[in-house]
Formats: sequence, C-alpha cells, structure tokens
Amino acid sequence: MDNIIKIRAAQGTFDTSGNTNNCDFYINENSGVINLSESHISINVRVNQDSAAAIPNKIAALTQSNSGIYDSHIRLRDKADASRDNFVSQETGCWVRHAELLCKKGKVESIRDNDVLRVNRSVYLKDLEQQRKGIQGYTAALDGCGDAAGAMSMNEIVKVGSVPSRVRDFDIKIPLKSIYNIADAKDGMGNSINWDTSSGAYGRTQMHLQLNLERMIATQGFFNSDTRANFQKTVGSTGSAYEAMQDQTYDAANSNVAGQMRFLITAGTYDAIEQSPFYNGMKLAVTAAGGTGPAINPVVGIISSIEHTTTKHLKLNLGNDLVTTGTAGQTHTGLRVVGVPADTSSVTVNSLELVAKVVQEDAPAEEIEYTTFVTENDTFPTAQTRVNRNYLIESNCRNVYMAFADVIYSTEPLSDYRISLDNKDVTNRVVQLHSPLHRDLIGQTFKNEGKIVKSMREKLQQDLSSGVNATDQGSRVYLIAVPVPLLDRPQRLGVELNFSGAHAGSFTLFKEIVKLI
Repeated sequence: MDNIIKIRAAQGTFDTSGNTNNCDFYINENSGVINLSESHISINVRVNQDSAAAIPNKIAALTQSNSGIYDSHIRLRDKADASRDNFVSQETGCWVRHAELLCKKGKVESIRDNDVLRVNRSVYLKDLEQQRKGIQGYTAALDGCGDAAGAMSMNEIVKVGSVPSRVRDFDIKIPLKSIYNIADAKDGMGNSINWDTSSGAYGRTQMHLQLNLERMIATQGFFNSDTRANFQKTVGSTGSAYEAMQDQTYDAANSNVAGQMRFLITAGTYDAIEQSPFYNGMKLAVTAAGGTGPAINPVVGIISSIEHTTTKHLKLNLGNDLVTTGTAGQTHTGLRVVGVPADTSSVTVNSLELVAKVVQEDAPAEEIEYTTFVTENDTFPTAQTRVNRNYLIESNCRNVYMAFADVIYSTEPLSDYRISLDNKDVTNRVVQLHSPLHRDLIGQTFKNEGKIVKSMREKLQQDLSSGVNATDQGSRVYLIAVPVPLLDRPQRLGVELNFSGAHAGSFTLFKEIVKLI
C-alpha cells in the first residue's frame, strides 16, 4: 500500500522579505521508494488584506468590527514597477529560483534560473484551455498535485446564503517535476522511475532550494476596487450594470422599513449565482444620487447574507444600517455601489513541506537515465541591436533553449536570429521570431525531448480578475529552441541575434544534458 510522508523544511521560519529564501529538505536513508513524479513541495500561505474604512451603525448580532473579507490573490512580481503583476504563470515552478538535488552518490541535479526555464516553457506545454483554467484558479492545485499558479481567491468566498466568507490558509503546490527533471524520468514503457532511498541505492537525499518568496505579492479582486468603471459593466444580457441597485421607498413593498437601511436589491438579474461579484463579508461604498431620504454619499456597508430571489435579483442583506433616520415614504434613488479597496496587504508564509509519495516496489531501478539542464548566462550592451556569440555545448546534449528574460518572463524585443552548430547553419535562412520556421524549430526541439507542444500562441495569459473580459488578452513570451544531435563530444553553438529596440542586455541558455545515475 502506498503511503504519504510529510517532511518539514529544515529552516524554521519563512517570510516574503527576501531574507529567508533558502530551503532544505532531507529524506532519511531507508525511508522507502519515492515516486518523485507524484510528490510535491507545499507552501502554506495566508493573505492578509483589510481596509480601515469604518462601518457605521453596526447591527450587533451581525457585525462586530470594521474588517471585511477580500477576494485575495497571489501574484508573481517579477518587476519592481509592478508593470507585469497581471501576468499569470501556469507553472508553480516559478516560485523556485535555483535547485539542487544530492544523494550519497553525489550531486544529481543543479538547475539555475529554474523559474525562467519553467515559466517560459509552460507557454508551449499548456494549451489555451489549460492556461485559461490557470487564470480562473489554482484548479489543478486543489486536486492533488497540481501545477496551475493562477488567480482563484485564496479565501473562502460565499456568494449566497448566510454562511460567512472567511480568510483561510492555502497550500501552493509545486510538483517536483516542475523543479527537477529526474522527477519526470520514464522507463522504456513510459512509467515513472522511482527513487530508492535504501542504503544500497541513493540513501539520504537532500533537496536544496532557493525560493522567490520576496516576489510573492497579494492583490485583490476586480470588484474589490472602488473604480466605478469596473462596476459599470453589464450583468449578462440584462442591460443593467453591476453597480445599479433598485430604488428604495421606506415602508413600501420590497423596501426597507422606516429608520433602517439594511438591504439593497440589484437592478440586474442573475441566471446563476456564479455571475455575481457580491459575497458575504464584502465591503461596499453605497451612494444614492437622489431621493427625499437622508443623504447616502457614500456610506460603507458590509454584506452579511445574500438571497437569490425568485425573480433572479440579488437581495444584499447588510450587517449595518446605511442610515437610521429615514421616515415612511422617503426615497433613495439612483442607488449604486463600488468596492472598498484594501489599504493594507501582505502575505504570511506559514510553513514549507515536502509531501512525498512512498510506493511499494520490490525491485526499484538500479540506475536511472534522465536529463538535466546546464545553465549559462551571457550579457552584452543594452544598446547593441546586433549580437553574435559562440558557446560550447557539453557532450551528450540533445537540446538548447534560449530565454530573453529581463527578470523571469522572456519578452525582450528580438526580431530575428540565425543558429549554427559546429559552423553549419541549422536553417538555410534567417529565422523571423514567431514565424512558421521559428515554430517548426520549437516543435522539433520539444519532440526531441519527448514532449508534446500544445500551444504555439507564444502568449502568456493576463488576468484582469473580472471574469468579463472577452478579448484575447496576452503578452508575447517566447523561447528560441534548437534540437542538437546527441553526440559524446562537445559541440560549438553559434548565435546571431537582431533586436528591434532597447533590451535588457542579457539572455540565458538552458542546455539539456543526458545523464545516468
């Protein structure tokens, strides 16, 4: 029977300051046979977001504080200016910058710039549907050992009924095969090759990681914003905006009673509750454009429960009275809402664990053939638009990938390139970026690796957290890929690059080397 063992990181505490990024896991000798392909690293986090905006006239049984619940998300910030915070990586391997794997036989793998490698490869290895699911949430990560680093709310959001929404801890799961190539090694039948920790095999095993915890930032949902344009989008085909609420006449049917203003009814109708941006614990800024009642301009309210009425409207029951001096017959017209944005935001890293699957295997493999990536970085003047370089490729190399990342995402303005191996051109003409010839090289290289290319869009999805954007959002992200003849001697790689504008002045080569342990 298979078992799961959980191993805490040797380091006790972690945070997002950038000072606690080193992490080690030790698997003791004779711990069993580990299925690396079904094991993962779990980062347990909590997003802390709130607004200091006071909630007036609290109803004691429903609201005790000024705190709200936020539709919280985690993003990878690769640039200090936050210009790419809405890029959504579908690879949780983005949280690991460098990685080493060691055992009693020595160093198994040492991968530098793992984040650059995994993020930019995922553009090709995941199809559009997988990328869009990644944007909608950590869908795969919620189900076993997933690898989608997307935008599902980190908190438990309740959109109907009276059950409170709540802030919760969340596990971000990084499959070991998004860190180490050996975790994805297969035998001749296509089955995963397991890792034997017995004293006669690989023994005590160490995983050393340098993480990107300082790049982990908290953002809030589209409808937590106080930007009115967000709420002016229409609900389905109803023609009514999300912001619009029905007029209220005190003591009239479907209206508040005199002296209270503790519920709102949406002007638009919702066929399904999933269409709604509203949830329990959500703070709203409510405004009334007119009417004879007391001024509401604006007043903070907090949703305590939501009813989906028989007419498909939403009744937003509040945990406070917006005003308390309204009298029978007075009105509020032009009622509309926006969100109350969080003014404090942080991420707490609670713990890191290795979750390893131990399997029953009587005769584990005595040796494993696998590949790993050897990384080489190069720099050149940022104003230089034409670059010629030569590199030495180690023996037993079968592929080379080149990433043009100023930080993590490969987005630099390359226009075309030529590649040669041992002074022989790989192609008979210049390769235009994103051209059929460029994509043909991509396909050949991944095929050489035994991988299936699922997308040639060469775009990384952007998340607007709205659920209402119908355009083909995405930013150009690409790799240069070169299939290399598998030889037992070094080869020389020639690279000629032409840029169309200013660039970061660097790129990274990832050379895939075949090894045996």
